[in-house]
Amino acid sequence: MVQPSPVRAGPLAPFAADASTISLAADLTSRTLADLLCRIVAATEEHDPHLAVLDSNMKQLDAEMKDIRFSVGWELEIVKREMKLDAERRDVRQVSPGAPRATTRNPHYLLGDYDREESDFIIRLTRSFLGPDHEKYVKIGERRLEKMGFVIEKQKVRRDLHMATLRAILSILYYQTVLPLVSEQIAVARQQIEMLTKFQQAGEALRKDVLAAQKQLRTLEAQRLLHQNSLRLALSELREKAGDPKLALPTTVPLVADFSLPPTTFDPQDTPRYALTGRTDYLVADMRVRLADTMATYMAWYWPRVDFEVAWNEYKDHRRFLPDDAFEKDYRYDKGKGFSTELRLNVPLNLPYRGWKRYESFRAVQERYLKEMDRLRMDIENETLRAYLIWQQAHLHREVARDQLAQAEEEVRETGLLTQQLPDEVQGLAEVKYLDARLKALEARAALCDAEHQLLLAQALWDYQTGNSPIDEAVAPYEEQDRRAAERKVWLTWWTSLTK
Repeated sequence: MVQPSPVRAGPLAPFAADASTISLAADLTSRTLADLLCRIVAATEEHDPHLAVLDSNMKQLDAEMKDIRFSVGWELEIVKREMKLDAERRDVRQVSPGAPRATTRNPHYLLGDYDREESDFIIRLTRSFLGPDHEKYVKIGERRLEKMGFVIEKQKVRRDLHMATLRAILSILYYQTVLPLVSEQIAVARQQIEMLTKFQQAGEALRKDVLAAQKQLRTLEAQRLLHQNSLRLALSELREKAGDPKLALPTTVPLVADFSLPPTTFDPQDTPRYALTGRTDYLVADMRVRLADTMATYMAWYWPRVDFEVAWNEYKDHRRFLPDDAFEKDYRYDKGKGFSTELRLNVPLNLPYRGWKRYESFRAVQERYLKEMDRLRMDIENETLRAYLIWQQAHLHREVARDQLAQAEEEVRETGLLTQQLPDEVQGLAEVKYLDARLKALEARAALCDAEHQLLLAQALWDYQTGNSPIDEAVAPYEEQDRRAAERKVWLTWWTSLTK
């Protein structure tokens, strides 16, 4: 089956003209109009407040995930403790010689006031396992789910923004193309009025014909004014979106182009499936559902906490006794080093209950995301069908407009030949009929421009609904050229520095 893509080159294919035929700015002379459109769309993305808020939220979530990822790990603790105190020892246990534990002790030097100094130097390395690591990944997963929601919303906002920008750009190009045709129609209508006025004065034409021609002229002038005002408004809105008050588009653009492929059949089974595989927002929504299912299955339950500690300690104890009956002092000095390890297991008794409640919460979140994905799938299928029907109607309308233009041009040719060779065979005034045929031909050409404009919009809508951004496709060759040029520049810089 042929994939239902009416024009695989994308809606920007008619604009892929040579740079010499487009009056671009000085820095864009080597670019086509497709690159210019991409630059405008990129500028509108940069100045769109909604996209800026979404980007800020995603950057914040990325920073939080990085902070959480390094929040659990080994902790080094270094403690230096000093303690000084003044104390007094008033009584000391004395053991008599006849006691079972026959030890003698003469503690008269240990009575009275004394100074004591203690110092500890501890190096401790601790780490918590299981529970904290598990909760770390749970928090990262929750923020990743939240970020996926922002990504889905950003895709929709970006797609709508691209479509609105393309619609504004194509409208400007359409008005710039149609205005010369309307001006030419006005010139022909004035010529027709002058001719009818002369014939009326000569008694060869009726006044109602002159009034009808004047009415047609006023209609064309009102139409030109409407197109001029629409062009100004569209350009002003585009400048505001792009943040460039001096933005201007080329004035000579070949809007009328020949599409090679005919309308294709729409398969309600394969086409939406083909569209879903290309839509980034649907793929992210599917990833979000699968991540929510993984979190509910494997990450909802709480884990016990295991603390491990290893420490090295240096201990010093200095005592200086001041006896009452002597001026001499008694010193006592203790010093030691130690190495210790400790392993603790902490199991709260409410872990099963809390884990079950969190499991139910995660399952509810997964069901909500699944419903949102189903709704998004239905929206994509309906939008794809709608985009195809719009394209099909626009394609047929363009074909009808082309046939009408061919018929009008043939009528101009035949009327011109009859006017020159057999003026008596033409009903009414020959010159007036010829000018009237020219007016119809110009009107048919303007109608064809409008049909081309609507077909380009329909093609862009189709490409966006099926996940193929015409902007990205159009600018891809130039991005590849820029990348290769940058690589060559880096290689030349390296070679130059090497050969110096």
